[in-house]
Amino acid sequence: MPNRTSTVLGIEGNRDDREAFDQALGRAGFTAIVVADARDGLAIVADHRPDLVVVEPRTTGCDGIHILSRIRSAAANDCLPVMFLTADTSETDRVLGLEMGADDYIGKPFSPRELVARIRTVLRRTRRSAAARGATPRLVHRALTLDPERRLFQNADRVIGLTAMEFRLMELLMADVGKVFSRGELSATIRDTAPDPFDRAIDAHVKSIRRKLGDGAVALQTVRGFGYKIA
Repeated sequence: MPNRTSTVLGIEGNRDDREAFDQALGRAGFTAIVVADARDGLAIVADHRPDLVVVEPRTTGCDGIHILSRIRSAAANDCLPVMFLTADTSETDRVLGLEMGADDYIGKPFSPRELVARIRTVLRRTRRSAAARGATPRLVHRALTLDPERRLFQNADRVIGLTAMEFRLMELLMADVGKVFSRGELSATIRDTAPDPFDRAIDAHVKSIRRKLGDGAVALQTVRGFGYKIA
């Protein structure tokens, strides 16, 4: 069913890809806003608060991690879902994009049907997480605090910005401290896909969280050959 309440911003330097993006989302019932450069895109993020941003980092004049930071800063929301659209299709590049904090990744040239399907999946996952936050209590384990209602994650007194999927991952782990979650379980839950025990995206998100946690990373433990748990 078309979702006419969702606004999707596309930041893409290639004119043909902009037109394809606009047509695909328009046919699917989304409100599409498509611009060619990062400056215009950031202004739209600040003024119109889109539900999701799809960005081609290499044609916006910014590298991936820089444009992600600027988009979420402009939105005043660390959890605004952001997808990368890029011609880099190797596994290394996909994992790097996820480690940077992207919520998903789609290669170019893109299939309009796949683009729409991935956007719907990310939006559905984001909304489920938001709905769950209303009924989820604050989670505390040692120095770690996760507050779903305020969308806040802290290590001691230090606030740590997490992407939507990183937040959901920590929410799952902290809700059941000591339980070992397989990669397949985590993949199915936070990515809204079929269980995939070989999903390296989960490893990329864990690596990113550990980097942000610093000394607190010891709480997020690897169970070799299986998955992860909060110690």
